[in-house]
Amino acid sequence: MSGRAAEQGPAEGDRGPPEGGYGWAVCLASLWTNGTIFGLLNTSGVLFVALLESFPGSDAFQTAWVGSTAIGVTFFCSTVASILTDQFGCRATAIAGGIVAFIGMLSSSVVTHLQQLYLTYGVLMGLGSSLAYTPSLVILGHYFHRRMGLVNGLVTFGSSIFTMVLPFVLKYMLKKIGLFTTFRILSGLVGTLIICGCVYKPLLVKQRPQAIQNGSALVNDRRRTFGEKLKKHLNLRIWRNRRYVVWVIGVPFALFGYFVPYVHIVNYVRHVMPEASGEALVTYMGAASGVGRLVFGKVSDFPCVNRIMLQQLSFLAIGIVTTLLPVLVHYYALVCAVIVLGIFDGCFIALLGPIAFDLVGPADASQAIGFLLGLASVPLTVGPPLAGWIYDFTGSYNAAFFYAGAPPIIGTCILFLVSLGKFSAENATDKHDDAADTSDENKSLAANGGLTGSSDDSLTKKTVGTQCSDLDGEFALGAGSVMHIYNPEEDVILIYDRISVV
Repeated sequence: MSGRAAEQGPAEGDRGPPEGGYGWAVCLASLWTNGTIFGLLNTSGVLFVALLESFPGSDAFQTAWVGSTAIGVTFFCSTVASILTDQFGCRATAIAGGIVAFIGMLSSSVVTHLQQLYLTYGVLMGLGSSLAYTPSLVILGHYFHRRMGLVNGLVTFGSSIFTMVLPFVLKYMLKKIGLFTTFRILSGLVGTLIICGCVYKPLLVKQRPQAIQNGSALVNDRRRTFGEKLKKHLNLRIWRNRRYVVWVIGVPFALFGYFVPYVHIVNYVRHVMPEASGEALVTYMGAASGVGRLVFGKVSDFPCVNRIMLQQLSFLAIGIVTTLLPVLVHYYALVCAVIVLGIFDGCFIALLGPIAFDLVGPADASQAIGFLLGLASVPLTVGPPLAGWIYDFTGSYNAAFFYAGAPPIIGTCILFLVSLGKFSAENATDKHDDAADTSDENKSLAANGGLTGSSDDSLTKKTVGTQCSDLDGEFALGAGSVMHIYNPEEDVILIYDRISVV
């Protein structure tokens, strides 16, 4: 568990997160953010067909890169978004993301070549979405703990609502007003992310500690190298958590085929069942995903439920159903398949935040989620274009769906390494509470000048105000008979008795 304890604002005090109140407004804003971002990403298949028609001469491989770039950049930049969230807060980062996404969507309405959409819709829209999405997950930990699974289910349900509605809305707008005017209207929708960001009022405020000597703060003016600055902002401690490392390897590997049905199912139905509605399948998938997020979000809150195993079950179901899509020759069989796919998609999504909080704790959850989504960007970006290339090469989606179903099944096997030991939210919570109690005790002792000894034999007496040569980047700052060793890399104060160090 993290050795860093975030300072708590007065709104939390000793009672923990409020578990409601203004938190429900935050939950609603986060729901709208997730709905807007992933509603657009999940309906890439509708825009995919419109792009093929609007840019004659483009093939499935080239066109698929538009939506895939947006998906990939959204997740790839999550690491950067998590660092910015730690440094500037959820509100500022989310507002900046809304502005960038709005610019990207609006500029997409004036492009003249397909490749220009890689920059406007792919990079700018994706970057803005990433900056808005990560804070929408992190802020939930400020207001909820016992209901974290339920709240994550509600928030991620937003994307299901939008995924149910947007396919029919987009199809109607594309038919009546065309692609580029549709982009202009969608920019107004994306602009609402700015308003959502304004709602994110933080409760956990990280305060930089100061050690006082003779009534004045001692300031470190030492110049840092780029590597030292990078280390300061990157939380590398989470990479010493072996279970987290296995999780961030297994989940991205399982996602190679994740977005393939969302991007290609409309075009697939258009070719094999011309009279059927591919857009309706996306709607069914979104509706089922919403049900899955609510149900499994609540189920995951029960102490007896192993969240990792529940996520394994979702990947296994997604993999099996995806491989079966080409052999289902009746439309209603496809409907049943996408409903099952959607339910377990909702299960997977609803568990991302809670599992991250379980593995590393609330203080480190933002970068833990950011690193995961950043690594997931590669398979999410590569998967749909690769399926498009297979379709262009073979003239059929059969092989594309077969190959897309294999990675989730393999990812299920990898995650067994995480769930080998006892894993529950209760155990993780106990560790987090112990760490918080220790941090509170140390801060209290620091305020009273109290910690009078140390059992660390490696420590030697330090001169106040000088660099501690055996503690890289740390400085000894005196306050009475107590030595405060401030580590700017970790944003913590280590407290030792500088007179009677053992």
